[in-house]
Amino acid sequence: MDMVSEETTSICNHCDRAIPSVNIDLHYAHCSRNLEKCKVCGDMIPRKHAEEHYLNTHAPPELAVIVKTLGSILILPVNSLPGM
Repeated sequence: MDMVSEETTSICNHCDRAIPSVNIDLHYAHCSRNLEKCKVCGDMIPRKHAEEHYLNTHAPPELAVIVKTLGSILILPVNSLPGM
Protein backbone atom coordinates (compact mmCIF):
# COMPACT_ATOMS: atom_id res chain seq x y z
CA MET A 1 0.00 0.00 0.00
CA ASP A 2 1.61 3.23 -1.18
CA MET A 3 0.93 6.42 0.73
CA VAL A 4 1.36 9.67 -1.11
CA SER A 5 2.14 12.58 1.15
CA GLU A 6 0.80 15.81 -0.27
CA GLU A 7 1.97 18.24 2.33
CA THR A 8 0.88 21.85 1.93
CA THR A 9 3.76 24.26 1.62
CA SER A 10 4.16 27.98 2.10
CA ILE A 11 6.83 30.25 0.64
CA CYS A 12 9.17 31.84 3.18
CA ASN A 13 9.11 35.62 2.73
CA HIS A 14 12.79 35.82 3.67
CA CYS A 15 14.46 33.09 1.59
CA ASP A 16 11.74 32.34 -0.98
CA ARG A 17 11.91 28.58 -0.33
CA ALA A 18 8.91 26.29 -0.14
CA ILE A 19 8.51 25.18 3.48
CA PRO A 20 5.92 22.76 4.92
CA SER A 21 3.11 24.99 6.17
CA VAL A 22 3.13 23.46 9.63
CA ASN A 23 6.78 24.59 10.03
CA ILE A 24 6.63 28.01 8.36
CA ASP A 25 6.52 30.14 11.55
CA LEU A 26 9.47 28.36 13.15
CA HIS A 27 11.39 28.35 9.86
CA TYR A 28 10.80 32.07 9.28
CA ALA A 29 11.96 32.98 12.79
CA HIS A 30 15.18 31.01 12.33
CA CYS A 31 15.72 32.08 8.72
CA SER A 32 15.25 35.81 9.24
CA ARG A 33 17.39 35.80 12.40
CA ASN A 34 20.31 33.78 11.04
CA LEU A 35 20.45 34.18 7.27
CA GLU A 36 20.79 37.05 4.84
CA LYS A 37 20.54 37.15 1.08
CA CYS A 38 23.79 38.02 -0.68
CA LYS A 39 23.25 41.27 -2.58
CA VAL A 40 25.52 40.05 -5.39
CA CYS A 41 24.56 36.42 -6.07
CA GLY A 42 21.30 36.05 -4.13
CA ASP A 43 22.47 33.01 -2.13
CA MET A 44 21.27 32.73 1.46
CA ILE A 45 24.33 33.08 3.67
CA PRO A 46 24.64 32.75 7.46
CA ARG A 47 24.87 36.33 8.79
CA LYS A 48 28.10 35.55 10.64
CA HIS A 49 29.74 34.46 7.35
CA ALA A 50 28.39 37.22 5.06
CA GLU A 51 31.60 39.29 4.98
CA GLU A 52 33.73 36.19 4.45
CA HIS A 53 31.41 35.06 1.63
CA TYR A 54 31.70 38.45 -0.07
CA LEU A 55 35.49 38.58 0.24
CA ASN A 56 36.03 35.00 -0.94
CA THR A 57 33.44 35.02 -3.71
CA HIS A 58 32.79 38.53 -5.03
CA ALA A 59 35.40 41.05 -3.86
CA PRO A 60 38.24 42.07 -6.16
CA PRO A 61 41.37 40.16 -5.09
CA GLU A 62 43.14 43.36 -4.00
CA LEU A 63 40.34 44.20 -1.57
CA ALA A 64 40.36 40.70 -0.10
CA VAL A 65 44.12 40.97 0.50
CA ILE A 66 43.77 44.39 2.15
CA VAL A 67 40.98 43.21 4.45
CA LYS A 68 42.79 40.02 5.38
CA THR A 69 45.96 42.03 6.09
CA LEU A 70 44.28 44.76 8.14
CA GLY A 71 41.62 42.58 9.73
CA SER A 72 38.86 44.98 8.72
CA ILE A 73 38.32 47.98 6.51
CA LEU A 74 36.61 51.29 7.09
CA ILE A 75 34.58 52.43 4.11
CA LEU A 76 33.91 56.17 4.02
CA PRO A 77 31.99 58.17 1.46
CA VAL A 78 34.43 59.93 -0.89
CA ASN A 79 33.18 63.39 0.13
CA SER A 80 34.07 62.70 3.78
CA LEU A 81 37.78 62.34 3.04
CA PRO A 82 40.08 65.24 4.03
CA GLY A 83 40.40 67.81 1.27
CA MET A 84 37.25 66.71 -0.54
